Amino acid sequence: MDKKKYNKIGQPLTSEEFRDGYEMINLTEARMKELGIEGMLAPFQLSCSQHEGAGKFALMQWDGKAQAFKKVRDWTGPNDPVAIRAQIVESAAKYAEENKITSKKCS
Repeated sequence: MDKKKYNKIGQPLTSEEFRDGYEMINLTEARMKELGIEGMLAPFQLSCSQHEGAGKFALMQWDGKAQAFKKVRDWTGPNDPVAIRAQIVESAAKYAEENKITSKKCS
């Protein structure tokens, strides 16, 4: 995100400004290596229509001798992503209706 886009360095953001920044997250393997978190997350990119991250996880275990995390199970996704997504959509719609929130339409 261009930190100067809203000219608010060191100042609070509005919810819309925060969302704009959140939707620009793009954690490629190269970026995670640069941040020092290589191998800790599956690569993912967020957007207006995708706020859920990589949708995969790995099991890791701390190795005290090596002072590092070791992957003990490779990247895997949920057993039923369609059912989980349906529950998220239903819950979000109910929350929006109860709180009189108009959902953002992604283009």
